[in-house]
Amino acid sequence: MVIAHRSIYAYPWDVKAEGVEPALATIAELGLTAVSVAVSYHSGKFLSPRHPARRIIFPEGGVVYFRPSAARFHDLPLRPVVSELVRDEDVLAEIARACRRQGLRFIGWVVGTHNTRLGQQHPEFLARNAYGDAYVYALCPSHDAVRAFLRALIEDLLEQYSFDGLEVESFGYLGFLHGYHHEFYGVSLGVFEHALLALCFCPACERMGRDVGVDVAHLRAHIRQTLDRRLADPIERGPTTAADDTAALLDFLLAHAELQAYLRRRCEGVTRMLAELAQLAHQRGVEFACLGPVFARPTALGWVEGLDPRAIGPAVDRFIVALYFEEAERRAAEAAYVAGLQLPCAVGAAVNLAPPYTRTREDLEMTLQQIARLGFTGVGFANYGMLPGHRLSWIRHAIAGGEKP
Repeated sequence: MVIAHRSIYAYPWDVKAEGVEPALATIAELGLTAVSVAVSYHSGKFLSPRHPARRIIFPEGGVVYFRPSAARFHDLPLRPVVSELVRDEDVLAEIARACRRQGLRFIGWVVGTHNTRLGQQHPEFLARNAYGDAYVYALCPSHDAVRAFLRALIEDLLEQYSFDGLEVESFGYLGFLHGYHHEFYGVSLGVFEHALLALCFCPACERMGRDVGVDVAHLRAHIRQTLDRRLADPIERGPTTAADDTAALLDFLLAHAELQAYLRRRCEGVTRMLAELAQLAHQRGVEFACLGPVFARPTALGWVEGLDPRAIGPAVDRFIVALYFEEAERRAAEAAYVAGLQLPCAVGAAVNLAPPYTRTREDLEMTLQQIARLGFTGVGFANYGMLPGHRLSWIRHAIAGGEKP
């Protein structure tokens, strides 16, 4: 099986700093067929070893890298914040033109509900756990306003640019696990705690639950009681208890029919939204890909983020799984699991070339050979601006090795 779609994820600030033409030429020389450019992105701290002027970058968080139509968002509560990078020039249009000249497909990489800036501006649309605590980085897609914002974002991008494809990330629910700066825990947490802390009980989610007959007040109280018991438990949770924690979570889910209904409704809502967005893309002849769970890995835990690959697969052109695991065995197992779902859409993998996820060129070649054998037809490498030159150079060699039968 040949991996036909070969892309690299790139931040517009890195491409612009290097120069759009030389950056795209470098990408094409690596043997790639596409570049996935962040058109909206979340907060972060980045070490950029090849940046011409800087090494540590704190980009504007929660902004878009294009100038959206004011009229489209005029009547919406949530409106995109435009990056200073594009105040005076259209960086995406420059990249699109350079892609055409280099024979590269132009992919828009769209981050959705993961937006601290908008969350701080509009706390009424944030996800809230069973205790009522808001997750400031997580807009909740159960809110009509959040879904309307995401739809308008996709519509505006499709109207302004001639994309070959869109890849959406974080268009579902986000939970407790995030990587927020200066996180402190005085207890050890396992998959059980993470899953229950990820459940949203904002007003929109509570209405959603009541619509399917769930006694939301009772469910929420039970989740709090269960979490309180486990947080007070003296058991130290870690790799040696992982199997027990997973079994306990499975038992808890099977024992609570109302929780199953609540989770199922979450997945149905996200699937319906993604199907509508995919249809918008298809109407313009643009491929639509969905990245799997960002924080709730492996993919079998996608329901934590409202992502059900079996339901999403018929609506999208490609389902992308992030093979962000340190251990080669876990990367192989995750790829095999997703291949085993036998989705009706194409399947791709996101591969992080940074340590500890990829340690050697041989490590990368092995991963590509595995996913090619499993029938994956796409791969996206992370990330152009964050990698030193020698790691970037692995891509060309690994692509050739990954396409061997």
